[in-house]
Amino acid sequence: MAAPPQEMFLQAYTEKEKAPWEISQPQPALEKLVEKEPALIRGRVLDMCCGIGLNTALVAGVPGVSSVLGIDFNSVAIERAKAHAQARGAAKAQFQVVSVLEPATSGLEKHSFDVIIDSASYHCFSLEDRSKYVAALEYFARPGCLLVMLCFSPLDVDRPFPRRISEEELRQVFSESNGWSIRKLERAWYRDNFVGRDSWLAQIVRL
Repeated sequence: MAAPPQEMFLQAYTEKEKAPWEISQPQPALEKLVEKEPALIRGRVLDMCCGIGLNTALVAGVPGVSSVLGIDFNSVAIERAKAHAQARGAAKAQFQVVSVLEPATSGLEKHSFDVIIDSASYHCFSLEDRSKYVAALEYFARPGCLLVMLCFSPLDVDRPFPRRISEEELRQVFSESNGWSIRKLERAWYRDNFVGRDSWLAQIVRL
């Protein structure tokens, strides 16, 4: 299944007041995780492809978090994220324009994050770019880093894109032989401005 074109993400923020995947709150699956297991989210946190930063601001409020950085290639989304964080008093939240497929150009320190949040980003990349994205995760993650990933499952069949991610793919890409270990993998629901999406919520540790 094809990945959505990059131009779609640019136009969603420059031509519309609200992108179709942006809701007025953090993703409920992440809110539930933070509420039930706050100790998982600690230290330096990176929010990949953060959009307008609602998940970033959520994580900034976790007591064990020292800082959280939201990154996105879209400068319009980043400016909105800064405004949202300021309005919510999320002082620990910072934002930066970064091309996630080119982490070495970001100016960020390699292997420097304790937790990485991926809320509906991985499945947006083509199979060709998937390996670059996983390489970026490996660039940013320090040993023991927890990757919290929310991605669409094969049970979501109503719309043409982005890609749906099988359990087999997750276990293959994030295998121990590739330097990862899946700590937990469960069904979850991704909320959007339509009907929502059947998804996976994965906890994956960098070895």
